[in-house]
Amino acid sequence: MVSIKDIAQEAGVSPSTVSRALHNHPQISTETGERVQRLAQEMGYTPSLLARSLVTQDTATIGLVITYTADPFLSRLVQGVEETARNNGYSVFLSSSYRNYERELEAERAVARAVREVRGERPRARKARPAAPRLTKKERAKKKAAAARAKRRARILAKFR
Repeated sequence: MVSIKDIAQEAGVSPSTVSRALHNHPQISTETGERVQRLAQEMGYTPSLLARSLVTQDTATIGLVITYTADPFLSRLVQGVEETARNNGYSVFLSSSYRNYERELEAERAVARAVREVRGERPRARKARPAAPRLTKKERAKKKAAAARAKRRARILAKFR
C-alpha cells in the first residue's frame, strides 16, 4: 500500500506538502499540486480512511444494532439507512442482537470504544471491585441452611395465597 511518505520521497517534497497537494490546499502551487496528484495516481495511492478519521476525529460511520435480520420491516429499514448513509459519505456497521439484551449492550460498547479510539481518548479504566470475603465452611453451611429455610417459607406461604 502506497503512503503519503512514499509519494513525498518520489516527488522530492515533504509529506505535509503531499497531503496539502492531495487536498488542493491554496498554499501549494498548481505545478506541484498537479505533479503530486499525477504521481499519486500512477503509484496507486488510496487515502487511508482510518488516518483521515484520526485527523478529523470523525469516523463517518453509523453503528446500527437491530434485533433480528430476518424481520422484513427491519430489512427494509437497514436498506434505507445504508442507502442514505452511502449517499452522504457514511458507512454502516450492522450488528444483530437476536433479541438478546447482552448482545445489544456488547455492540453498543464496541461502537463507543471505537469512537473513543478515533477521538484519541484514553480507554476508560474499569473500577476494581473489592474481593468478596471468604467464608469459612461453617459460615457457608449457615448461609445454605438460611436459604433453604427461606425457600420452604415461600412455598408454604404460596399455598395460602
